[in-house]
Parts: sequence; structure tokens; C-alpha cells
Amino acid sequence: MRQMLWNNMSRARTMLLKNFGKGLNTDVDEARIDTEELTDCKNITCDDYPVIRTRNDRVLEDCDTLTLPKGIGARGSSQMHAFDNGTWSCRLLASTGWTAITAGLTTASTQVSFHEFNTYGLTTDNTTGAGLKYSICACANSSNMHNGYWSEDSTFEYFTTSYTEPSTGSTYTNYPPQSNLLTIHKYRVYGFDKDYRTIRYSELGNPVWFKAANYLDVTEMRGASQAIVTYADHVIAWGEHSMHELYGESVYNFEFVNVSNTIGCVGKYAYTECNGYLFWLDYNGVYVYTGGKPRLIGEKAKKYLEGINWTFRKLICMGSFDTKIYIALPYKSTANNRLIVIDIGGLENGLELVSIEDDANIQSFVSIADKLYGLNNSGAVWNMCSTLKTGYDNSTAISWSFETQPLSEESLNVNSGIRDVWVEHQGSTKASMTLRYSTNSHSTTFSTFMAAADFTTSSTNIVRDRFLTSSTELQGITHVKFQFAGTGYKKIYGLQANILSYGDIQ
Repeated sequence: MRQMLWNNMSRARTMLLKNFGKGLNTDVDEARIDTEELTDCKNITCDDYPVIRTRNDRVLEDCDTLTLPKGIGARGSSQMHAFDNGTWSCRLLASTGWTAITAGLTTASTQVSFHEFNTYGLTTDNTTGAGLKYSICACANSSNMHNGYWSEDSTFEYFTTSYTEPSTGSTYTNYPPQSNLLTIHKYRVYGFDKDYRTIRYSELGNPVWFKAANYLDVTEMRGASQAIVTYADHVIAWGEHSMHELYGESVYNFEFVNVSNTIGCVGKYAYTECNGYLFWLDYNGVYVYTGGKPRLIGEKAKKYLEGINWTFRKLICMGSFDTKIYIALPYKSTANNRLIVIDIGGLENGLELVSIEDDANIQSFVSIADKLYGLNNSGAVWNMCSTLKTGYDNSTAISWSFETQPLSEESLNVNSGIRDVWVEHQGSTKASMTLRYSTNSHSTTFSTFMAAADFTTSSTNIVRDRFLTSSTELQGITHVKFQFAGTGYKKIYGLQANILSYGDIQ
């Protein structure tokens, strides 16, 4: 609606921004992104697209804190495993305490990996039996050599250099993989050896017996081995700049197919599977694979992916929950200080929603019983996907912020100005919100709007509040961008402004 005033002046209430919920986009110049996208954000989620809101809360697990954590894993759907200061421990999810499986192990210098092995009716000497279930913990020692450890229930042993066959008592020389890059596939353990390009595999149904002849050379691998995983009934192996897929089940039909000689993986935990897709991080960005040719996604998080401190790329880890993949990475830091969340639910129709959850410091993820857990650098375990929304009954409300693109609409010109703005939002009684603006699209400095008396931060209903300009800076402008910041749970629907126009009225 346009209202005519004196001296050829008019005023119109204009909807500048409606629906922020397309998430982050740092792939293109901020002036070119969609009006529903954000150029920068912290602790903001796109879960309620088309609106934007504060991310879900993370709940601290009620368990003892680890002292020198080096990774977590799972056994079944109710037991969590951890490697902590030379001790391999486990706990039931309903328990608060950790129970040592074995202590006195060499303290790992890098993250350990955990794996489950089921014989499904084969005993350790390949005869028919009830079947056994093993847990494997592969870790690195200070000299950067690697040893594997395994346990069958309460029995603990090493991956030793000799193997005694239970049925005959005969002892053979053993050749286990000397690496913590392991995966389980078709009743065998596959693992990279210390030369970083040879894969050793165990005897069928036996997680601890590795014959001398049981190895595969990944001859066309570019760079050292980086990661290995089982996906879609095949073993996938990455070099630093290549990707390979293993077909077959025995020495008689094993065949490596080179998926790519340019796309690799940046680290041993920089991959995850979500909704039947395999995702991983290469130097060029996030890739997805379902067979055929890998496809690049995650372009909208370009700023953060390009800002990775590659010196500490081995810290990068990934996890998944529901339709989301979580990437913990060192963004201009020596620790995993940034958590990127990509919702892959809309990939097929071109909708890629990217959120940023800051200050995570997650060093490893594990999925147990349809939940995603993250172990942080301080040894605390977090439930990453609680159903609680930030700000409800929390003693410390999470800080959040986001910036819009610079607006350059026809309603903004040298003969116009912004008198005040209206924000439609919803929050909790503990929430707070501040609105700032900048007339320089490349500036990191923002001026703060004044909040009128009708600003209702304590309302839990959807409200429309008015913010007033504190100066004449928003007169005669051609573009402006906004910054929202606050604490606690907040959902923001849109932003309107009173536009003052000077001159002839059309």
C-alpha cells in the first residue's frame, strides 16, 4: 500500500524478505544469491523450510567424561565403545559408567576405528557353528605403526603375527593389516597395510587370520591410502586423489574398478552413508556416489570448505542422521571448530539446504539405534539430534546469527529511504533478538536498529515487531543488507520495511 504525503513524498510498506529457510549459500557473490538464502550464519537450521530458526538442541549424554578420547564406536544397538588414554572401554546406553574391555594399550596418536564382525554360523576354523560376534578396535601408536585389537565378548586378544588354528592346533605365520583403515565385507576383514596401497583380507569367517597370499594391490591408487568402507555390497577404497571399487568375493574373482583418478578422500573419517547414498569430502568439496560417476554437492558451503586448514585435515569426520549429513572440520583452525549440516532430502529436485552449527568441536561420530552421537575434544558425548529446540528450559541459551544478501530492489534508489522495519517472528520466553543493517555489501560492520516499545521478546506466539533506524543512514540508499542475532529459540518468518520515496509518484 502506498500513501501520498506532502512535498511529493510517498510511503509504502514493502515486504523485503519473506522466508529465509533456503539456508546458507557462500558459493557465489552475496549479491547474486536467492533472497531466501543466507550469506553467513551460526547455529541456524533449515529444518522448517521455508522459514529459518535456531538449530535443535544437543543433549549431553549422562555418562562419565573421557580423559584423552581417541574415538567412539558401536556394538549392536545398545552399546557404545571408546578408546581413552590407552584403554578400550564400553558402556550400555542406559548406563553412566564406562567398563574397561582392556587397559594398558599404547595411547593412540590418531583417531581409532571400531568395527563389528559377525561370523554368522562360521567358527574361527571355518567349520559350522553357532556363529560369533567380534568387536575390533584398530589404533595407532606413537611410532605411527598400527596394531589391531579384537575381542569376542569378554575375551581380548591382539592381531598377532602368528595364528593357531583351533581345529588342528597348528600355528601359522599371520599377516594382519598394519593400519587402522579397516572395513568388514562378506565375512572378511579388509585393511590397508603399512605401505598405504596394499589391502590385506582375512580368511572367510575369521577376523584374525590373514594368510600371506591374502592381499590386493591397488596399483593405480594416486597418493597414499586415505579411507576404506563397505558400500552397496562392495569395498570402496580411496587414495588422496583416486577412488576404487572392489568387485568379487575371493582371490578367484577379485577385481578393482577405478571409479576416478582425480577424486579422492581427505581423511579416514571423512565419509558417511545416508539414505542409501555414500558421501565423502575431497579437496574440491563434498561428493555423493550411488554407482557410476561421483557427483559434487555442497557447493553452497564453498566459503567454509575453502577455509579448511588442510594441515589438520585428518581431524575431519562425518556422520549422518535422518536425511542430514554432518561434517566437522577445522575452519581456519587447528581443531574441528565448525559443523556443516547438509540436508540431502531435496537433492533429487535440486534443493540443497545447508546449515551451520558452530562451536561443535566434534572429533568422531557414531550412529546407534537411530541416533547420532558425537564425541568432542573434551571427552563429552553428545546426542546430536535431540528433539528439543534451543531455548526451551535451557539454563544457557545458544547464541545464533545470520546475514541476508544485499538488497538492490527497484524500491531502493537515491530517491528513497527506509524509515523503519517490521520483523515477523516467534520465540521463547528466554529468547532475545537484535536487528542490524549495513549499506556496504562487503562490510563486516553493522549498525543496530532501535527497538520500539512494542518489541515483544518474551512472546511465544507469532508476532510482528517494529525496529526503528537510529540515524539518517538509510536515506538515499541503493542497497542494504541485514544481520539478525540473538540467543535462545527463535523462528523468523519475514521482514517488511516502510519505504519513503521522494519525487514524482507514478
